[in-house]
Amino acid sequence: MKLLLTPLLLASAVLTANAAAGQPFATSGVHASAGGQTAGGAGQSHVSNSFANVNVQASAEASLNTGSLHALAWSSNNPTLIKGCRPDMLSCNWGTSADAWFYDKVTLQADESHDPGDPVSWSWSVEGETKRGKWWSGSSATSRFYVGTNPEGWRNAITLDAKNSSREISSTFLVPAHGQSLVVYIYGSLSVFAEGGAVADFSHTARFNWDLPTGVTATSASGHFMTAAVPEPSTYGLMLAGLAVLPWARRRLARCG
Repeated sequence: MKLLLTPLLLASAVLTANAAAGQPFATSGVHASAGGQTAGGAGQSHVSNSFANVNVQASAEASLNTGSLHALAWSSNNPTLIKGCRPDMLSCNWGTSADAWFYDKVTLQADESHDPGDPVSWSWSVEGETKRGKWWSGSSATSRFYVGTNPEGWRNAITLDAKNSSREISSTFLVPAHGQSLVVYIYGSLSVFAEGGAVADFSHTARFNWDLPTGVTATSASGHFMTAAVPEPSTYGLMLAGLAVLPWARRRLARCG
């Protein structure tokens, strides 16, 4: 399903306000959390993180270079539980979560070939799936996004229930007049959760995309926003799956050694 918004915009087009998904840095930065382990920081343009044990795996990645986010939460259908616990007992739950977000300040300028008011089209799309497990199971996938001129606009970001509803936001903003500039703040987040054998696989990408007309330049606070080609979704899926397995493999080697 596709959600269309009117031009610029978004501070007044709030669907759900929720600041719990992460507080952006002053100008730019990235964050990735997997199984409670966090990484990233102000001024960084790319971060990845992973966590794994015998019952769960989680991976997360955020990239300003490609304007993309990736998150995976997996829980086993055959868990190893403490003595006295059974998988069908709600008190013996096992699960994990992953989340990623980015934030950047982008300045747009146009040369004399453009009239003030020429549109710049942009979109935010989310691709992934959730699966029920063998036992009682729950999963969730939520994405939040903001594009606008308010540096605090992320607080009222649009929220997409990526598990059940709209998967894409699209709109336009207007090119500034020659000799002037337009400052736009861009924030995106992706959060997933799975427990009891469920899976929330959004390693295929939450992604920002825009169509900058010739003669319109963008300068970001990070210096890296949308400067790299976006790899194929399958590449990210394989990479995040590998990252999630690494800690488990290291522990197994240590036991064998």
